[in-house]
Amino acid sequence: MEDGVTPGSKSIRNEIKIWANLRHPNILQFLGANVLDNISFIVMPYLQNGNAHNYLNEHPNGDRLQILGISCCWDSL
Repeated sequence: MEDGVTPGSKSIRNEIKIWANLRHPNILQFLGANVLDNISFIVMPYLQNGNAHNYLNEHPNGDRLQILGISCCWDSL
């Protein structure tokens, strides 16, 4: 194992490498990442409506099937 590279940090690095190269309208753009005091940070665009869970809590009549369809794209990556 490299100095300072834990299985968790290696997993995050792999996710970042994949995410940084993805271009899809339903996937947030990757803007950057950093580690400060052993805490990993990932930078992404601000979303006015927050995540899907928050959105559906605030919009109980939201199109859940559409959100499910969008989230299912992750299974195919």
